[in-house]
Amino acid sequence: MSQVIRELLDAGVTAEQVERLVTEMGGLSVYLPRQYDPARSAVCRDLTEVAGEQAARTLVQHYAGCRIVIPLGQAFMRERLRARIARMRAAGHSVPQIARTLRVHVRQVQRLLRETQDVVA
Repeated sequence: MSQVIRELLDAGVTAEQVERLVTEMGGLSVYLPRQYDPARSAVCRDLTEVAGEQAARTLVQHYAGCRIVIPLGQAFMRERLRARIARMRAAGHSVPQIARTLRVHVRQVQRLLRETQDVVA
């Protein structure tokens, strides 16, 4: 998991907010101003709209005056998907139902379930 994502989660930003950030802005290079001011900074405004004020403030506090690349969050997103699949499976959903609901391939569901079982065993 990237340092940026870890810092956001450690600061109390929700996983849902981080997911929105990496989904909508992942891969973008942004310059973070020295102070959080959405009235004067389009970046602060965009970050606040996408991921919430706490996420935007946290990024500015940690990276003020720097240009950063918003992470793609592939490992983070994979863990989120794995958790969703495990919850749905525990709730009694079939593999095809899970794949259809989460819009992923049935093989991906099977692989992530198998990996989860390997970790538990």
